[in-house]
Amino acid sequence: MSDVDGPVVTAVEPEAPRQRPSRPALIELAAALLIVAGLLGILSLVVPDPAKPEGLEGLTILTIVLNVVQIIVGLLVRAGRLWIVDVNYVAILGFLDLAGAAGSSLALLLGLIELGILAVLFVYRSWFDGRWAEPSR
Repeated sequence: MSDVDGPVVTAVEPEAPRQRPSRPALIELAAALLIVAGLLGILSLVVPDPAKPEGLEGLTILTIVLNVVQIIVGLLVRAGRLWIVDVNYVAILGFLDLAGAAGSSLALLLGLIELGILAVLFVYRSWFDGRWAEPSR
């Protein structure tokens, strides 16, 4: 017989809470592009454009609001919050920029960049919604 009279019981340490993985580089790039594009959109209102058609002064407030919200969405992307809001807003911005691409090469560029950001948001959805925190079974 052995020296042990009963079964050997070992203590199981509780699993430590999982830490959020580091921010992916493409998420960082997407957030930076959204923030910079929003700032450029606001600054473009200050610079006079002789090619701008008359009668669009009323859209200035709408443009400011869209660009401020774009900056906020860029910060939300960087923080990894509100994925569905981020995706929908970037999709709307991409649509608006691509719709205006007939008159501006900058709008075409911004629309294509926003479509790329949209793809990045879909690829890294698991980073946003916490799938990394769930234990796999």
